[in-house]
Amino acid sequence: MKARSDMWRVKIFGLLYLFKVFEKNTWQSLTTMSWVLKVKYALMSKQINFYATEADKKFLEELLKEVFGEMLDVPSPQGPLAPFPPVLYNSSSFNLVEMSRKEDLVYYTHAYYTGDIISALDIVNSPILEYSPAGLNATEGYYLQGRFYTRAKDKEFIKKVSVFMARMKRRFFHVKKYNLYLSPDIDVRASRFSCDRTITKDDLP
Repeated sequence: MKARSDMWRVKIFGLLYLFKVFEKNTWQSLTTMSWVLKVKYALMSKQINFYATEADKKFLEELLKEVFGEMLDVPSPQGPLAPFPPVLYNSSSFNLVEMSRKEDLVYYTHAYYTGDIISALDIVNSPILEYSPAGLNATEGYYLQGRFYTRAKDKEFIKKVSVFMARMKRRFFHVKKYNLYLSPDIDVRASRFSCDRTITKDDLP
């Protein structure tokens, strides 16, 4: 009887060990998958951060039109599309889509903890270029960073985004230490920048 009891004890401990190994390997696999997905999305995305003047804002509007044609601002949650550029820049960010591709917008259902349900813009499956305009802090007098960003999967749209960013970079100075772009019209000797960044003449090409 004792031998049989010891045998079952060994089997149980063996099964517990196998379960622990399986649990550990499964967790490692899920963690690896999570990192793979993060890297995949990072490789899919395109981004450019910059500091610009009001004159540059006009240049960027014209460049957007040259590369993409007429564009619209897409609200999220789903709502009426608005013409871009706006008469007044009263928004901190825009979700831009080519007017010719507004039918390609994709939305998904999102439920809040309050029970409210909305149709949110899917920025991965829609041909969307996010635009956060650069500016100047009116009270503190320092430059605010702007950004263009996309995570769209649409290959044709990504090609256009690449063209747009390449042409934009040709006009701006690249500040390597912050990996951002600076308008040639900004005098770094008399300017301050957001995030307590220090940019000097030595940082410019």
